[in-house]
This record gives sequence, structure tokens and C-alpha cells, in this order.
Amino acid sequence: MNTEEKSIFHRMRGLISDISDQDFFRTEDQWEDITALTGKAEFRFLIGHLPCIVAIFNLQKGYYEFISDNMRSILGYDPRRFEGEDGVNLIFEILMKEDADVFTSVIMTKILTYIFEQAATNNAKDYRFTICAKLKASNGLLQWYLMDTNILQVNQSGQPMRTIFTMINVDLFKKDDAIYYDILKRDENGIYRPVLQKSISQNTSIKTLTVREYEILGLISKGHTSSQIADHLFISLFTVQTHRKNIKRKLKCKSNGELINYALARGII
Repeated sequence: MNTEEKSIFHRMRGLISDISDQDFFRTEDQWEDITALTGKAEFRFLIGHLPCIVAIFNLQKGYYEFISDNMRSILGYDPRRFEGEDGVNLIFEILMKEDADVFTSVIMTKILTYIFEQAATNNAKDYRFTICAKLKASNGLLQWYLMDTNILQVNQSGQPMRTIFTMINVDLFKKDDAIYYDILKRDENGIYRPVLQKSISQNTSIKTLTVREYEILGLISKGHTSSQIADHLFISLFTVQTHRKNIKRKLKCKSNGELINYALARGII
């Protein structure tokens, strides 16, 4: 990933966070706001400047209310097929058939249970979650995609109602066979920090990063030097360098470029 690509990806993450913080949906059934949201310049930027599919999902009704038109060019499907009440079943039957059971019975169950429980005492919009799994294009090609989700709307009780998420192809950067899913929470400085990290794989050699290693990898992916990371985290330079060595060893990465590619595939960037 070159510098320009990283810059665009960081801007995408920032735009998604900004969009979710703007309270476009002020009442539970304000459908006209979907049109207002998807017509905004920053929203069009997401679709026009990155090969990412953008979608809005209604958690309480259980279906997609919006999927961007560029699904046609990226995966080869008409996005309207997957909107509305029958769309979710089609997603699992067509796009995610290979991992549908684990996705519905394990991954989403654990993620949503965690976020709904935390929403009782925290701002649900401070959470985002990422999933890296394989999707099947209309031509039968199976490739790894990163699905990165923010809470777009909460109800009067603070429980999540709608989510906005992007799907981007990371097959070029994905070097293992694990399905990853992570939950991150935004701190008082606006930085997302991991609160849950899981992987599903038959390969028992895959190593899990500690929370601190995950945090340092995120800073590396943003271009921070070891000295800057040490200052940011209030730890010694020696400790940072030790963490970097352990991260490279665990992930079997030889260079910063490989680390950044891993960070992209996990949604850490």
C-alpha cells in the first residue's frame, strides 16, 4: 500500500466516523434522511474514491436499507437484490455461503451481544467492529473482504438501531486463512482501541496480538516512528522496539510494509 492509498483509507475511516456522529436519523423511521445522507458530498467521496461498497443496515428490522450502486462493478451484483426483508438471506445464500453458519451463529451473535450490553452504560456510537471474511463475486471468485462497521443511529434507550459499514477487497494483503473479527472502542482522544479480538481458523499456528501490540501496530500503520509511539503511549523506546520485534515474529512479517498490509486486512488502519 503506497502513501496515497493509506491517506485515502485514513480519510475514509474519518469520514465514516464523522457521518455516524452527525445524527442524520433523528427519529426511528425517518426514511427521508437516508436520501439526504447518501447524497452528501462526503458520502459520495467514499464511493467515488475507494473501491468500497457502502451499506446501511437496520438492526431492529434486520435488513439492508441501502447498498451503494458500485456493488455492481465490485462484486457483479445488483445491490437492489439485497435490500429489504429478503436481502439478508440472499447475502448468506450467495455472497457468504461458505461461512454463513459461523458468521450468523458465532461472529455476529458475539459482536452484537457485546455491543448491546455495553450500550447500557456507554455511548454505543463509540464502538465499531470489523470482520474479515471471504465473499463470492458473481463470477464465482472467492476473495477476502474487510467489513468495517460503525453505529449510525441509536434509539431513545441508547441501543443501536442502524449501522453504516464499508466492504473493501483486501485479498492482496491477506496472507492467512483466518476469519478475523474485532470490536474497537473510541477513547476520549478519538482513538479506537481494541476491546475484543478473535480469529477463527483451522491453522493453530496463527498468533494473537496483545492489546498493546494491536495498539502499536495501529500507530505503525499511521506512519508513527518508534520514538513517536513511545511518547504517545508513555512507554520507553526500548519497550516499543521489543513490541515491534514481537509483532513481526507473531505475524511472520519482515518489513513495515508487510505490517501495514496486515493492519489493512484487520481494519486496524
